[in-house]
Amino acid sequence: MGITSLAELQQVLAQRVIPLLQEYFFEDMEKVRLVLTGNGKDRVFFKSRSLSPSELFPGAKQAVGTEARSTFAVGDPGSWSEAHLMGLYGAAPPAMATPAQSEEVANTQNPA
Repeated sequence: MGITSLAELQQVLAQRVIPLLQEYFFEDMEKVRLVLTGNGKDRVFFKSRSLSPSELFPGAKQAVGTEARSTFAVGDPGSWSEAHLMGLYGAAPPAMATPAQSEEVANTQNPA
C-alpha cells in the first residue's frame, strides 16, 4: 500500500480497511469492531453509544420494545497511536513490553 508513516497508516486504515470490512459485514459496525479489535481490546478505533428506545420514542414501549442497543462509528484516526495500531496485531508496544520480553529481544540482538 506504500505506507511510510504513522499518519499514512491511520489514513489507510480509516479510509480503506475499515470501509472494506463494513462492506464485507453489510454495514454491521459491531461485527467490524469485533473483527478488527476483538471483544475486550481498546475501543479507540470505534466510538460507541447506547440507544434506548424509551428515550428515542417516549410512550411507544409496545411498538418499539425496551431493549437498549449499542451503535458504533469509526473513531478519530488522528488519535490512533502507534501503540494502538500495534495492539491490533497483538504486539506489545516497546514501552509496555514485559521485562522478560525486553531481555529476550536484547539476547537476540546481542548474542553472548
